[in-house]
Amino acid sequence: MERAAKKVDVSSEAVEKALSRVAVAGRLLGTYSYNDTHVVTLIEEAPLKIYAVIWNNETATKAQLKFDKYFEDGGADPPRIADRQNNITLVRGWRVVGYVETGGVLPFSVYTFEDESWGQFNTPGGYFKVAARGRFTIIYGVAVYVKDLSYYELTDPMLGLCFFNSEASGSGTPLASVKANGRATTKTCGVLGVVYDIIAWISYDAWLIRFADAKGNKWFTSGCLCA
Repeated sequence: MERAAKKVDVSSEAVEKALSRVAVAGRLLGTYSYNDTHVVTLIEEAPLKIYAVIWNNETATKAQLKFDKYFEDGGADPPRIADRQNNITLVRGWRVVGYVETGGVLPFSVYTFEDESWGQFNTPGGYFKVAARGRFTIIYGVAVYVKDLSYYELTDPMLGLCFFNSEASGSGTPLASVKANGRATTKTCGVLGVVYDIIAWISYDAWLIRFADAKGNKWFTSGCLCA
């Protein structure tokens, strides 16, 4: 059963002082209520290596959280009618692994998801794939922290990459996302070419609800233009 956290407002100076007492450094994942006398600050040192620093104005102790894998899934969706364009079909897929904190250190629930949502055009000579991928750490009921790990793959030698970009947004709020966009075109300067464009995204909210999808489009262009 999930247990909601309660965020507390403390000064950055007080947090830094508490962390220095126990020699912990990394990405700050917020400070939350622990009991009647202490608060707890979470620090991410590495993937799935998170410390709980339990402190008040006089003392500070640390404990490493323990994560167990409890969920794993992946696959590809059947193509939609709109995905079939001139014998080129966009395939959508996903892969997600979920971890839950099981050490019993905290009075609230913490989850981490390694997740990706991807779209892929299968072309005559290979494929072009864009994947929104992220690591989402969820402090249940309060905040989602995200790191962007998105990527692309291009295997068709007749295609050249126009661009690839990705970004994370909303980290530390109740809803965080990763979005990726990539575009490739055929290397046919001076004749008719084809442009492939894919956008993929994933969002999680602080109550473990996941939103993800991918969409793609293709169109003809003259020369080597990507637009």
